[in-house]
Amino acid sequence: MARAAFTILATFGWLAVLPAGVAARHEQRATMLVPTHAVRGIVRAIAASSMTIAGCGRKTGELTFVLLPATHREGLPSVGGTVSVRYRREGDRLVATAISAQPEKPQFLR
Repeated sequence: MARAAFTILATFGWLAVLPAGVAARHEQRATMLVPTHAVRGIVRAIAASSMTIAGCGRKTGELTFVLLPATHREGLPSVGGTVSVRYRREGDRLVATAISAQPEKPQFLR
């Protein structure tokens, strides 16, 4: 009898924990399925929470990105400098996930 009670309690314990694990996996999968995009361009304006670049492509005009604390930054972007931006769309916002500033070429190499 005690063994059957233990088996029942263990089963209900697993059933109570299982939905939390499934929900966490579903949330992780949902963020992994959000497609990311990449663009390279010239920085037109930069602030603590946003950055505007002029894209290098034919149909790419100016793009404004939201910068979050989680945005990975490599190098120091500056106005007039070239950057590569990886981003995702969240509604009508472009959220930068990574920014990589390209080093400036020395004047004598231009």
